[in-house]
Amino acid sequence: MTACRSASEGCGRVCQCSLAGSTCRRLRRCAGGEDIAADQVFVTLGALLERSLVELDTTCSPNRFWVLAPLRSYAARRLQKADAAAFLGAHARWCQELVERAGDPDQGSRWVTALAGEHENIEAACSWALSADQQDVALDLTRAHAYLCRAAGRHDQARAAFEQVSSLAGSGRAARPLDDAGGAAVVAGLADAAAARVNHGLTLAREAGDVAAEARAQAQAAMIATLRGEPGGDLNGSFGISI
Repeated sequence: MTACRSASEGCGRVCQCSLAGSTCRRLRRCAGGEDIAADQVFVTLGALLERSLVELDTTCSPNRFWVLAPLRSYAARRLQKADAAAFLGAHARWCQELVERAGDPDQGSRWVTALAGEHENIEAACSWALSADQQDVALDLTRAHAYLCRAAGRHDQARAAFEQVSSLAGSGRAARPLDDAGGAAVVAGLADAAAARVNHGLTLAREAGDVAAEARAQAQAAMIATLRGEPGGDLNGSFGISI
């Protein structure tokens, strides 16, 4: 069971796992490492269900418990009095591990299916990691957030997130997120912004000697140039887009 967003943000979704061991691992993670026995987990959830403080949603897999407003408000007050950073940090690390297990976003629909149900978790954890200057965690989560936004058709948010990724990644690893930001800008109808990001990414890829990133940026640049009615250029030469 893991909270969806932090308690202080007021979202009330928690996740039920079919295996008690998996449930307890998640609870320990979000509780800052404290041991919680499996039987205690299910006894507590059962009591909450009987009192209508949580609701069980069986329409998704795995099933989810929804924490209702009174319990959510109580948890938020308790969190404010506790070491919130420890809880939010544990939640962010759990989200990071979830993203790592999902693999490469290039898997497409398989990757999206694995993480779409946790997008709220990932987005909230990403915000915390950025505010807490946890750059490695923020980089992984912001990248996942960007791809999930793109998959959901939230292209403006995807573009902003990809640009954030490029800033966090540094010049040596910024070529691909800049390329992705350009792609999101194209979908949003911002051809000039798309050209600027892809050109920047192409330059960084060449400086880093990243042949794969350079080829990807060149292909993206060719598409943008075509959309703008410009010459495609030589993909094997000094390619760029006029801006």
